[in-house]
This record gives sequence, structure tokens and C-alpha cells, in this order.
Amino acid sequence: LATPEDAAIAFFNPAWRAKSPIGSFVSVDAKRPDRYAVYLGQSGLGLPNRDYYLEGKFADKQQKYKSYVAATLARAGIADAEHAAEDIYALELQIAQAHWDPAKRRNRDLTYNLKTIEQLESFAPDAPWRAMLSAAELGGIDEVIVREDDAVAKTAAIIAATPIATLRNYLKFHLINSNADVLP
Repeated sequence: LATPEDAAIAFFNPAWRAKSPIGSFVSVDAKRPDRYAVYLGQSGLGLPNRDYYLEGKFADKQQKYKSYVAATLARAGIADAEHAAEDIYALELQIAQAHWDPAKRRNRDLTYNLKTIEQLESFAPDAPWRAMLSAAELGGIDEVIVREDDAVAKTAAIIAATPIATLRNYLKFHLINSNADVLP
């Protein structure tokens, strides 16, 4: 991965089984139940939700998570695991700041934003959407439903502005973490 664009495309590859800053899934279209749709939404956090990053009452869990990330990277032989863990946590904090709160996410009218691929590209131009969807084997679609629309756009901008070394380490950690059940 040489650029943030490369990383964004890799995040959408389902073979990795790794967490992606922007999630994608296929489900029944909430307003047209006779068909399936591709949904895009906020994702990418290692802790349960945005509140764990933003509220002081979770400071102990934040520290334990950073320690877990560093230990996981160290066990995998990643150089300077402590520094990488700090960078990963800082990235996830930025993503958490873009996320919607849980109450807003439950509003079904706010979480149904049907967009053509062209509209998506205009709405959130910082992501290589066509390449990302192709990596997820969804390259032939014409439209998507964006759940937390402004959170997705902000996250795309965050990823585009993040140093590639941090994105590589983020992907490494989440790749290891997501596959921990099959690792020694």
C-alpha cells in the first residue's frame, strides 16, 4: 500500500476479514423490500462505539485498548508497536469524532440516503468509491444507500489525509484482530 487511496481500496477487500473505517454490506432495501441494496456506513472502531473514545468515564478502557493494540502488534513482530498503537488510536479517535451517536443512528429516516455512484463521488470525493466497491466485488452496482451520510464523508476525508504508515498499521492490527480466532 503506497497511498491512502490504496489503503481505502484494501479496506473494502472482503478476503482480509478486517475492520474498515467505512463499512459495506448487502441487505434488503429498507424502502424497496423487493430488492437488495448495498449499504455504506460508519465503522472502523476497535472499541464498541464512539462514546468509548469521547467520554472521560471510559479512560481506563481507552488505555487498556491502546495496550492491547500495542501488545497485538508486538506479538506479530511489528516494529515500534507502542508508537503504532498510539497512531492507530489517534486515527480511531478522529473516526469516532465523525461518527453519529447511537440515538441518531436509530432514526430510520436519517439512515436512508440513496445515492447513485456519481452522487456518492460528488458527496464524498475523498474516496475512490468505484475502486473500493470493485474490491468488495460490488463494482457493477449503480447506487448505494449511505446510512450515516456525513460520517461517511468525514471518514473518507480523514482516511485521505492520514499518513500511509498509519493506515498500514491500522490495517495490520485489524487484520490480526479480526483473524485472531484462527491464529496461534
